[in-house]
Parts: sequence; structure tokens; C-alpha cells
Amino acid sequence: MIIFEKKDSVGEIIATNANNINLLKDLNKKKEFFSPAGSLVIISDEEDMYNSSKIFTKVGNLTHNAFDSIYEHFRKQIIAQSHTLKKIQGKLIQKTEGVLHGTNYNLAENYEEQQEIILNKIKENPIEIADSLIYLYKRVFELSAHMASFEVLHMGEQIDPDLKLHNIRRLIINILHGFEDNLKELEITPYFSFKDDFAELNKIQADYKMINAAFYNLFDNAIKYVKPNSRIEFHLEEELDQLRFIISMISLRIDQDELDKVFTLGYRGRNCKDNNGNGVGMYVIKKSLKLNNIKIKIEPDYKKMEKYNNEQYILNKFILNIPIIKNYE
Repeated sequence: MIIFEKKDSVGEIIATNANNINLLKDLNKKKEFFSPAGSLVIISDEEDMYNSSKIFTKVGNLTHNAFDSIYEHFRKQIIAQSHTLKKIQGKLIQKTEGVLHGTNYNLAENYEEQQEIILNKIKENPIEIADSLIYLYKRVFELSAHMASFEVLHMGEQIDPDLKLHNIRRLIINILHGFEDNLKELEITPYFSFKDDFAELNKIQADYKMINAAFYNLFDNAIKYVKPNSRIEFHLEEELDQLRFIISMISLRIDQDELDKVFTLGYRGRNCKDNNGNGVGMYVIKKSLKLNNIKIKIEPDYKKMEKYNNEQYILNKFILNIPIIKNYE
């Protein structure tokens, strides 16, 4: 029997199989291993281990390194998500403080006084308040997408999808509302080659939160890597027993050997090194879609290449293969 106790850097136990403390009294040899991330105690009654300090040390070091590697893996994920959530929180606070600037809101002594200040602000400048509410709604939607991404990232197959029928055109338009400012700044134009009635007839079956997380991350990446003054095209086609949903854009080059790697957690494309990213978004996209029985692949067209700001851009097609769920209502 081998008992282990893994502690963090402040000495708190974060993992152990010592459920019965009385077992520890019957085990013969104890060894402790240290690293900046904490310590690992191993106690064993295995003869091969306690009769050979060399074997004991090798097993201990290997186990400790494995623990630290897993810890670092999840630490990076949590930091990336935390950074994003803090950015959204900062935007919410900044907008709210902007609306309340010049008022005595912070000096109000009760709810009624706060309410009166807000009502006066609305009367004075209803357009500003309307714009602010739209902005806040977009940020809350953004927050919801990141929370769903967090669940996909850390729970994966443990999530039980709530599969319902959705009009993919309306889904995309709703998500794009959150990126209107970015699209306008970059002069990016969305284009749909199919009408709403076709999307209504060919609804997709998916979990709303997860499918939103997938498309939100896809557009979040697109904003970082798409060529300014271009357009993002959306095509929906029937093909035998499935739908092909194709998102086409002129964006930074993805090399042939990277087509599978870009969906790996933590991987960043070699042509995206100078852009803000953490290698999480593409992983969440593929994972979210997979949990909804949707496959995704990238088809780059290297013949359609453009240069912009010393960067090489090509036509990249993100192709989703979706099982057909006909809606005859």
C-alpha cells in the first residue's frame, strides 16, 4: 500500500488518499519531496520501495513532478479565465461610473435617494442611458459566454447538454451584437448568403450556452486575427444527412501542419505571436461543438493570399458539420 499527501505552498492538503488515518500507523517508510508549488509526502509498506532508497526517491520525484505539472496546467487555465473576467468587470464598472459621473449617487443615504438620482439622470439624457444599457447588456452576454467556456474547460464530458432547436442565423446575429464596436472599428462587414426562412427550416440542435460559448470564442479570435476592411461570410448548405455551416474570412495565415494543433489547449499559431491570446479559445470552440455532436475543421486557401501591415493573410474557412434536424412546424 502507498499513501500520499500533496500539500500546497502554504502547507494545506490539496490531494490525498489517506482516508483512514489509522492506516498511517501500519506503514513503514515515509519520505517527503519539496518544490516551489508545495510538498508531497509518500508513506509505503511496499518492500521494493522501502528497501531501496533509490527506487523510493525515483517514484517520489516522478509523482511529485506529475502533481506539479497538473497543477500548473490548471493554474494557467484559471489565470486566463480570471484575466478575461476581470477585463469584463472593469468594462462594466467603467461604463457604470461614466453614467453616474457628476451625480451625488455615492452620497445618497438610502435606496430612494439613489433611485431619484438615476431617474433624474434618465430625464436629463435618455439617449446616453439607452446606449449605456445596450453596452451593459452586451458585456453581460460576454460574461455569460465566458462562464460557459469555463464550464467546458474544466468539466468537459461531465456536462449534460440541454439540446434544443435553434435558428443558427439568429444565434450568430445575436452574438455579433456584442462585437459591433470591434467590427465597426476594423471595418469588418458580416455577410449571410442564406435567408432566415432557410435557417428556420434547418434548425440546429444544440445546448444554447455551449453553442454561444463556441461562436463567441470564434468571433473573439476573428476580431484579433481578421484582416481589417474585409468581411466575414456565413454560408449554410444541405449535404446528404448533415448541414455544412461555413464561416469564411481573410485572416492570419494558418500553416498546414497547424490545422489540428490550433485546437489544442494552450497552442498559439506561429503567425499569431504578437497578438493578444492565451491558446484557450480555439480549444473551447472545438470542445463545445463536440459536446453538441458538431465537428469543426479549418480549410485554408493559400492561393488567396493578401499582405497587410507586413503580415500574411489568407482565406480561412471554418467548416462545421452539423447533423440535420428538420423543422416542419
